[in-house]
Amino acid sequence: MDWILPWATFLSMSTLAQEVDATLFYLDPATAAKFERLIRDAVALVRSSAEGQPVGASLDKAYFDSVIGAFADLEFDRPPQGDLPATKVW
Repeated sequence: MDWILPWATFLSMSTLAQEVDATLFYLDPATAAKFERLIRDAVALVRSSAEGQPVGASLDKAYFDSVIGAFADLEFDRPPQGDLPATKVW
C-alpha cells in the first residue's frame, strides 16, 4: 500500500506539468519566458526552504526587476477623503 501515495503524487504532478505545458503553448514568447521564470523561482524557493535556507536567500535580482515597474502604466488616484472632524484641543 506504500506505493499508492507516491503514485497519486506522480499523477498530480503530471497533471500540473500538462497544465504548464498547455499554458506555455498559447503564450507569446515574452510572456512564456516570464511564466517559466516564475515557475523556476517557485521551485528554487521551495527547494531552499526545504533545505533550511532563509526565504530571501533564494530570490534573485531578476525577481525584483520583474516586480518593480509592473504597475508603472497604471494611475492610482487617491479619492478625496473629506475634512477631518473637529476635535477638542488638549
